[in-house]
Amino acid sequence: MYDPRMLSLTTETENMRHTIEQQTNALNFLLKACNATMPLEQKSLLEDPQTRDAFKNMEYSASLLVHRDADSLLTRTATSITSSMQSFIFDPVLFSTHIYKQFMRGSIKKNLRKQQPGDLPEIASGKESQTLPSIIAATSLVVPLALRQGTSMRKISKKKMCFEQITLVLDWNTKEIRWHETRSLRVISLNDINDIQTGLDVRDYRLHYNLDPSLEAQFFTIVYRQSNKSEDKMLHLVVDDKAMFRSWTSVLKAISNHYQEFASSLVALSDKGMRLYWKDAASTQSQDESLLLFDHAKRALQKLNIRLDSEALRANFEDVFNIRGNTATIPEVDSYRYIDHEGFLRFARMMKVRKDIRYIYQTLASDTQKGLTIDEFHSFLVNEQGEDVDSDPSYWKQVFTKLGRNDFNGTSQQAIENQEPLRLSEFAFATFLTSKFNAPLLEHPAGATFDKPIHNYYISSSHNTYLLGRQVAGTSSLEGYISALVRGCRSVDVGCWDGSSGEPQVNHGRSTLTTSISFREVMITISKYAFVQSKLPLWISLRVYCNSMQQAFMVDIMKEVFGPRLLTETLEGSYDKLPSPYELTERILIKVKKSQIEQEPPTENVRGRQWDDKTMSSHDLSTANGESDIDENPRPRDKPTNIIKELGVLGVYSAGIKFSGFDAPESKRYNHILSFMESKLTKNQKIAVEVHNLRYMMRVFPDRTRVNSSNFNPLPYWRRGVQMAALNWQTFDIGMQLNHAMFDDGMNSSGYVLKTPSTRDIQVLPYNEDIAYGKRERTVVSFSIEVISAQQLMRPAYLRAGRSMDPYVEIEIYTSDERHEENSDTMLSTECNLPFRAQTQPVHGNGFNPMFNTQHSFRVLTLYPDLIFIRWSIKLYGEKSDDQPAVATYTAKLTNLKQGYRTLPLVNYAGDQYLFSTLFCKIKVDPIQRILVDPPPHVNHTNKFDAFRSIVFSRAKNIPERAVQWSDTETSFDGY
Repeated sequence: MYDPRMLSLTTETENMRHTIEQQTNALNFLLKACNATMPLEQKSLLEDPQTRDAFKNMEYSASLLVHRDADSLLTRTATSITSSMQSFIFDPVLFSTHIYKQFMRGSIKKNLRKQQPGDLPEIASGKESQTLPSIIAATSLVVPLALRQGTSMRKISKKKMCFEQITLVLDWNTKEIRWHETRSLRVISLNDINDIQTGLDVRDYRLHYNLDPSLEAQFFTIVYRQSNKSEDKMLHLVVDDKAMFRSWTSVLKAISNHYQEFASSLVALSDKGMRLYWKDAASTQSQDESLLLFDHAKRALQKLNIRLDSEALRANFEDVFNIRGNTATIPEVDSYRYIDHEGFLRFARMMKVRKDIRYIYQTLASDTQKGLTIDEFHSFLVNEQGEDVDSDPSYWKQVFTKLGRNDFNGTSQQAIENQEPLRLSEFAFATFLTSKFNAPLLEHPAGATFDKPIHNYYISSSHNTYLLGRQVAGTSSLEGYISALVRGCRSVDVGCWDGSSGEPQVNHGRSTLTTSISFREVMITISKYAFVQSKLPLWISLRVYCNSMQQAFMVDIMKEVFGPRLLTETLEGSYDKLPSPYELTERILIKVKKSQIEQEPPTENVRGRQWDDKTMSSHDLSTANGESDIDENPRPRDKPTNIIKELGVLGVYSAGIKFSGFDAPESKRYNHILSFMESKLTKNQKIAVEVHNLRYMMRVFPDRTRVNSSNFNPLPYWRRGVQMAALNWQTFDIGMQLNHAMFDDGMNSSGYVLKTPSTRDIQVLPYNEDIAYGKRERTVVSFSIEVISAQQLMRPAYLRAGRSMDPYVEIEIYTSDERHEENSDTMLSTECNLPFRAQTQPVHGNGFNPMFNTQHSFRVLTLYPDLIFIRWSIKLYGEKSDDQPAVATYTAKLTNLKQGYRTLPLVNYAGDQYLFSTLFCKIKVDPIQRILVDPPPHVNHTNKFDAFRSIVFSRAKNIPERAVQWSDTETSFDGY
């Protein structure tokens, strides 16, 4: 089935990249076109060898557009050329560009004699074009014959670390590129190509595979998606023929670059796009192509991702027939109904009408024919959306004016002509509800200031940043760093090992099968992307397994690459305290183990301050000493080496130390940081962890058993004040989705979020007799979510052909309140606690605009109202959720969400946002309440510190599992 993303490429002269492969033929063609009337001096210049060299070096797009109709084929009269050039100052390159522009505009007329074979560069034959959908044939891509027949090139085998000779074929009929490899056929759909990398973007791969520098100009990488997998794959290729290299890269780049623009125009149902679809649909039937049958119209709409059951479509089809039948003669043949082109446009646009928004509009507008007045619009913003209009009335007036003037249904123009006040039509109101002016997240969340000491912030952190996949045999790549940094990550992880070339390399350890990349190239990449998304400080967490000489190289490389942005000494005024993120703007901080003489491990009786039998000892907590792989890869040869002084001093505000108790002198230095594997924190140590993190830094990273790079639940660690909950960013599971929601602030993610009040300051409450006798203060958060509708859900690849889409919406509420098992020694669950779930009824046979109209109310009793998260998941009825990923998801922190009617952007299994798939909801949050609750009966206050803690911290020692009672209308979600 034809995919609209694969419409042939539009070309722009401004994007000229490809040297003319058959410059002689092209030049001959231009000479024939101009020969009749061209001035002699210009002819002689064209025939001059230097001119021919200019043509040879002229760059132009490989995707020449030609029309299927031969009448528009690259012709123009010599007279037209002469007249257009009378005032043209001749320059060989400019002249060729001028002719090419006319060539591309289709303004050359058919007065040129018939060309002989070989006169023109290779183009797709008319017969081949006719086999393609007419939407492609109308703007056919000129695919060089060599690409269609197959081009010999070398593929880099990642496993064998050598070249394999292949023949790469671009099959335009099947929209695939394919090649044979070790007796198997490999295929990449053109739909799945994400990027084509060349030049500097592939330099690291060239270095990794030890390729000669001269090959860089012929080396390109195809980055493509894998069905239902979060990580991309890469195909590394070397093309010996430079012309073929340009052909392949220009065509594939054009495919990737033009997809979004074209897809947008299709989904917007532009007249141009719909005309092309009309031709495609009409060409599949044997009757008159000026009319269209229902079945063919249905297939055309399916290509627009308008997928409804036949009954609903037929009802709309009949409506169009009745409307058009009153004004046009449309035949009925054998009881079949037909519609013409105008009817087809109406038919498609009827599917696009937002009936859910129409209902809201009709309740707001006093006159639905004229539209919403500005007062009615402001009333809606204040009463329904919770917007503070009075704080910036001029902004909202500008929004209203812009929406009204951009209304294309004629209402605004008519109002302007009649000198009437501007109003918003239903169309303009729907545009507002789906626009950036009605974004679902607050642009400036509460507490979004960066002037407090840096230990008061949660920091968006990555672990194993260099890996694209699994920890055992995954690929190490610069892409991991680029992807994390452009998404707002502020702490990246670098595992450093001795390199065979004398310079250090980055990988996951000698005993794994992961590949390696150059430490220098990693630092260059980090420097390039460090502050693209956020200007706040970036931490580089180094795990060092290098010898002293290569450690010295590391220091030199970082100083050379980062320059003055690298923090090498304490800031003025911050000699004994941590500075704020604002003070460290655009600075790079190194987290590295302190330089010291290797010591014997502390004995089991080493303790810090006595916290009775719940003390956190060095035996209880094994840390990574700033080097997380000591826990992940406990192999003798992977043991971190001693850090040289020159490298250790770079840990200015993040010096990794070997843990020997919280009362040890090194644990009280302002600039230390502790690193723990997730499973090393036990429930008996939570208070000590929490007290430590009130003043100092801590990093937690995934367990070594997570070989598939899955993630832990960050919520319990945030609750304990851990600043860096480092996750595997290459896996977009629920842990990563919560992390994304935590740092998604509605603007460009800064990567820093102010910690909750209880995790950055000791809470001293005024004396209260109830609290003194054991009652606990809790917060009641009540809110409701009305799931109204979804729009343009993408059909998943795993859904078998002929199976209808039956979507429903599942809502999950995640909090940080503890629910561990009583007999568990683990402080925190390694997985996400089972959240509360509620769901809508499925809508059968409609993935285009399903209406759910279901409301759920929630009541959450919690210690941490700032750590409530909501995840919406679109799932398919009848499909096991464990077997297949959700069709789409969206996760947000409740305190970041705006209220009212909001359009939520949906993402796929890899975290990539869909272009047009959205969820329409109404969100309402009630004022929070604070109440006192009785402690659980099994709490034993035999310990003096526990009794003191109940007053100072107002926290329960143990928190039982929440009792959940819910219905379709109201849900009680209580946690102690």
